[in-house]
Amino acid sequence: MSAQEKFFELVKEPVLEACREYEFKIASLPISQSAIESGWNKSSLGYKYNNLLGRKWASNNVITKKYITLKTQEWNGSAYETVYSRFCIYENRKDCFKDYMWLLHTVRLANGRLRYQRVLDSKDYLEATENIRLCGYATSPTYTQTLRKVIEDYKLNQYDVLIKKE
Repeated sequence: MSAQEKFFELVKEPVLEACREYEFKIASLPISQSAIESGWNKSSLGYKYNNLLGRKWASNNVITKKYITLKTQEWNGSAYETVYSRFCIYENRKDCFKDYMWLLHTVRLANGRLRYQRVLDSKDYLEATENIRLCGYATSPTYTQTLRKVIEDYKLNQYDVLIKKE
């Protein structure tokens, strides 16, 4: 079994559980995001702090009040710059994915609309990977293509059909 296959086995059940709880049908999105954001669980944020999605901490976070400040790279519109950001610390991977679903379903813009409504309305992974970037989850201009490559290379969209309310 490859390192990537081992990673997918590590995250598959917590992702599917969180997706079922929130009735989010595109499980390939958080699975691929966790691979990219955690460097296949090789970043300390992933393996040490269970933050596989690069989730930034906010004071209104209902899953965790713990955070760590780390150096990261952010795209400013023309180049990457080094910044320090607060990242969530989770007790386990399940909490990480539950927090991600909470974020998608509750964070609102100043006008009251859900920030990630376009992601929630996506019909498939092609729409979801574009919409997650457009809604501002990541600053990388190549985020959509990177997510799609992971989903397609590892056939992660097979998990999208597994989401059914039980």
